[in-house]
Amino acid sequence: MQHDPLLASIVFVLVRALAILLPPIPGAVLDIPAVQVFGWRLAFVLSETGTMLGALGAFAIGRRMRQTGTGRIAMKLLRIHIIRDWERRLPPGDRFLAWVAMRLPSNAAFDYISYAAGLTDCSWRMFFWSTLLGNIPIVLAFFYLAGLGFQTSWVLGWAAPLALLGLVSVPVSLRLRRQLTNQEGPGRK
Repeated sequence: MQHDPLLASIVFVLVRALAILLPPIPGAVLDIPAVQVFGWRLAFVLSETGTMLGALGAFAIGRRMRQTGTGRIAMKLLRIHIIRDWERRLPPGDRFLAWVAMRLPSNAAFDYISYAAGLTDCSWRMFFWSTLLGNIPIVLAFFYLAGLGFQTSWVLGWAAPLALLGLVSVPVSLRLRRQLTNQEGPGRK
């Protein structure tokens, strides 16, 4: 693949999509080396392409599961009714921005949210655009920091973007988990 950049790009996009469909695989473990291979700009575009393909696949699986007994069990376990109730209380014009706001800080739970969103009433169009727009700012900063870091050392190339993920994703994911555990919808006290 070293001699075929197109093939390397296609393989990376597919592997990155699989990392979303198989949640235990952390995307950052794939993305940081991609910065070394492709440069931060192309790695960002390829990663975001694979991420969106994987997210759409996870959403499709969630949507399909919604109609089955397994999906109904998952909806109860994940307390999807909380998100559905929250979404229904919002005026239709505010739903898109609410989904973008939910996606922005939730990269640590990105895979799971993509599956769970398929179990909600979120439309395909709203899911795609809110996921893309909610994902780009943090992911772009992640790749930029990795690119800058690798100019200095490989340690900084790994540490800088991972620190960003920790600073942004972990506190928000913990808060979201606490809210769902307490059966509160996002933004509801």
